[in-house]
Amino acid sequence: MTREHTLATTTATRGASLPGIPLAKDRPLRGRGRRSRLAAIITWDAMAAGALVVAGGLIGANALWFALAYAALALTCLALFHGYRGLVWPGQGIGSGRLLGIGLGTAWLAWAIVTAAGAAPPLGFAVAASFGLPVAWGAGRAVASVRRPRERVLVVGSGVIADRIAGVAAREPGYGLDVIGCLDRRPAEGSCVPVVGTLGDLPEWLQSGQVDRLIVAFTHQDDATLAEHLRTQVPSGIAVDVVPRLFDITGPNPATRALGGLPLSGVAPPLGSRLEKALKRPLDLVASVFLLLVGLPLMLGITAAIRLGDGGPAIFRQTRVGKDGRTFTLVKFRTMRPDVEEPDAELSTFATSVDSMDGLVRKLKSVNEDPRVTPVGRWLRRTSLDELPQLMNVLRGQMSLVGPRPLRPFEAGSLEGWMQLRQTVRPGMTGLWQVVGRSQIGWRERMQLDFDYVRHWSLGLDVKILVRTVWVVITGRGAS
Repeated sequence: MTREHTLATTTATRGASLPGIPLAKDRPLRGRGRRSRLAAIITWDAMAAGALVVAGGLIGANALWFALAYAALALTCLALFHGYRGLVWPGQGIGSGRLLGIGLGTAWLAWAIVTAAGAAPPLGFAVAASFGLPVAWGAGRAVASVRRPRERVLVVGSGVIADRIAGVAAREPGYGLDVIGCLDRRPAEGSCVPVVGTLGDLPEWLQSGQVDRLIVAFTHQDDATLAEHLRTQVPSGIAVDVVPRLFDITGPNPATRALGGLPLSGVAPPLGSRLEKALKRPLDLVASVFLLLVGLPLMLGITAAIRLGDGGPAIFRQTRVGKDGRTFTLVKFRTMRPDVEEPDAELSTFATSVDSMDGLVRKLKSVNEDPRVTPVGRWLRRTSLDELPQLMNVLRGQMSLVGPRPLRPFEAGSLEGWMQLRQTVRPGMTGLWQVVGRSQIGWRERMQLDFDYVRHWSLGLDVKILVRTVWVVITGRGAS
């Protein structure tokens, strides 16, 4: 489609739609709608907690004390874990997995507190409440989300960052964003986002009624001209977001402050506190022992299924690179036939440089469809249960529950510059890019997420990743 045809299509009739994009007249104003939705969900959450307390009071005094403690703890954690922030910015709200994690965790804590005080509640009521409250909260959010319209996004800029914005919007429907194209004076070569004009075409796009949000990424347009266009041409009803120049070091939640009217984004400290660092290893030990005991029946069942399937060994061993470049033997359930080796030699041809690593990612996705992968192995890979034996690596101190994934030697050899920071911590069974997109994201974005994790690490971040991991495994989201 030519630039002239694109503009003619969008300006001929106000509210005309692009293919697959709903008409602008079907989109209500957003500011007031978001505030109303926020108030409605806060009210719903409080009412659900109140219903729990009433139910506890009807059952008995002990159940009442548990319900009061549980409701207070759950509502507090919901607020602390940004359970309401996403109602202003689409898609950033708390997910179903985290809601369930908050419900179960605070229910267990409330049960422990009231039991220690000599007011143990009925077990059935405690179990029902621990699931019932987060389910009620999730139902309220689901109902509210039905009426939340999706936003059509026009990206000002092209290239890697515009592609990343479009990629996240495509693989994360919860953000509620539809990227319709990008504007740039000199479009970047190889961009995946369709270029629908230059910055000079911005007024026509805004007047067409087809744009709900602008995201300003890195563009070839000079900053003064760009700022002038945004000041004078963007109507008040259209939201504008700006990707900061040094987003890759400020982290996902930078502290914003003003200096004489000049906005500053603070860079978070490199790591968590000394106490948090001191607690990470003991918590890994306790959690891995607990998970091994709880998961032992499942692991025995998987072992039996692999052995009965082809008679080969159940465990596969592979050399990986750990903290500070030290190699170790990673263990996992075998997913390929016993007469073949993992295709490291073939894969290493894709790892000659950072720029070539996306070829490795694509190859790894095709390996998951390799006929040499057994039926049991394909299910294990899809559910990530093939990683369970790595709890033994955690016990040995070679890995952590959460951290950057351990790389093969040829992968580690491709790391350059800032990417080396990921090698200064213990690798993890799960990590930030596993819960963000698993196999759906490219190599450089994976390294950026690993950098963000190491640079802005805290125990709270580990807890969030673990909770999201449970949900990702249950749903299979992002698996190849």
